[in-house]
Parts: sequence; structure tokens; C-alpha cells
Amino acid sequence: EAHQRGVTVNVLLDGIGVGYSWRKSDRALKKRGVNTARFLPAVSLTGIRFINLRNHRKILCVDGEVAYIGGMNVSKNNLVKASKHPIDDVHFKVTGPVIDQISKVFVEDWFFATGKRIQFPLFDLHKPRPEKSHPIVARVVQDGPDEYHNRIRWTLINALVCAQKSVKIITPYFIPDQTLMTSLHAAALRGVAVDIIVPAHSNIPFVDWVMEANFSRILEHGIRIYKNKRPFDHSKIVIIDDVWSFIGSTNWDARSLEFNFEINLECFDSSLNAQLTQLFNEKQKNAELVIEEEMSQLPIYKKIRNNLFRLFSPYL
Repeated sequence: EAHQRGVTVNVLLDGIGVGYSWRKSDRALKKRGVNTARFLPAVSLTGIRFINLRNHRKILCVDGEVAYIGGMNVSKNNLVKASKHPIDDVHFKVTGPVIDQISKVFVEDWFFATGKRIQFPLFDLHKPRPEKSHPIVARVVQDGPDEYHNRIRWTLINALVCAQKSVKIITPYFIPDQTLMTSLHAAALRGVAVDIIVPAHSNIPFVDWVMEANFSRILEHGIRIYKNKRPFDHSKIVIIDDVWSFIGSTNWDARSLEFNFEINLECFDSSLNAQLTQLFNEKQKNAELVIEEEMSQLPIYKKIRNNLFRLFSPYL
């Protein structure tokens, strides 16, 4: 509809992600005249060697006025009433000068995928707008297996080092590497309350098995893990103390932190943290605390299965 109104629409789809639907989204859009491109196509003369490098970013930039960022894919599974397997998720509407940083990431990705530069309007600071709530200090942190490699991991590590009272994490997949796990344990040893919400059942069963294999070592030093019993929760949020939050596309696993192209928004604001903490608390009400004794009493075949798949953690 936007394209038919004369709006210039550019849709960039990951080369693997586009195959999640039997009816390829880019083909359907192209038939209607919408401009699309694939980021590292899965089948190409040059792309096959990069098949493990995926664009996991989920952003929408509109007119240089507003942007959307978070963990939500454009999927019918996010429409609860229209899906047999609904997905819980959180996405954020952003306005202000920081959206230029989000737009810049899209422009760079589009150039990488197509070799073409697109012009995108910048946020106009002088344009009159209705009064909104107080501004939030924020910046974009992008990551990928390129010049931005490991930026999100180091941002998380440094934020955990600075934690004084609490760390709250919501993530669909929690398979942190040793460095991140050590940072979480160090925070817990300092007396910081560390609470993590993961899905009771994700959309990838063997990832659930790997997470379960890690529960015992994660629970050391008082870290608490909750399994959310709602529909699969794909939200990705980190809340530290009453001032720092991290929202975006990154999961706590090797694929996100090593191989994927990701984008997160680092925010400093107490009122935003209060809202996110309320969201965390609501999800926690529907979650079940993981008890270490229950993990030790798992049937032997589950322990063998879980630890077997844990060997593949660096590739998940």
C-alpha cells in the first residue's frame, strides 16, 4: 500500500531467513513492484562460503522521522489469533536524532547487498513537533563479523562489570560463552541480583536441551533462571540497575555474538528502566523458577542427550 501511494520502499531480507516461508517474501513483493534485495543469498557463486553469516537485524526506518528496533520478525506468527504457534515479542518505536544511526546501518547493509547507495532523509531537529516525554540518552551498537566484530559482547561485559544492584535478562536462547558467563557470576558474587527469563519451550528443541545442560553451572552463586510458560517468548532485553538497558536483535548465544550481523540500542534512562522492569515482572509471574535439585534428578537419557548437544554450543 505504501508503494502504491508513491512511497520509495526498500526491503532487505536475509538470504537464509527469506526461505523460512514456502512462499518467498521477496518474490511476492517484487510482483507488486516493491524493491527488494537479499543479504548474502544462500545460493550464489560467491555467497556459499558465507552461508553461516546471517543478517539478524530487525529494523524499520520511516521518512527520517521514526524507526522501529527490537527482536520482532515480520511474521504471521506474531499475530496471535492467526497462528497455530504464536510468538511473544517486544519491539520499540524510536524517534529523535538517534534514528539516524539506525538508518545508517540500513543504508550500509543495502549497499553491501546491492552495490547501490540510497539517499535517506535525516531527522530534522528544527521541525516543530508535539511535546513528548522527556528525551532518553541512547546510541546504536552494531555488531557483525566485520569491522564491528564483538562490539555487543564487550558492551555487555562492561555493563555487567558496572552493575551494582540488579541484572535482568529476557532472551529466547541463553547459551553464553565462558567470558559472559564469568561476568554474570562475578556480578552475582558481588551481591548483584541476577534474574534470567528464558522460554519453557523455544522453537528449536535442541537449543532447549543445551540450555538445560547448562542450568546447573549457571545457577551457581545465586543466579536465578525462570522458564516462561507463555507462547514462545522471542523478546531480547537486558536491564541493569535503574538506569541502563539494552534492546535489539541480539541473543545470548555464539551465533548472535560471533556470526550474525546484529543491532542493539543502548539506553540510559530511569523511567524507561522502570517500564521495562514492569514488563519483566509481568513475564516473571507466568514463569517457573528452575530448581537445581530438579536438574540433578533428570533421567539419565536426558542428561546424556543434553550434554551431547552442548558440545555443539559454539555453532548454535
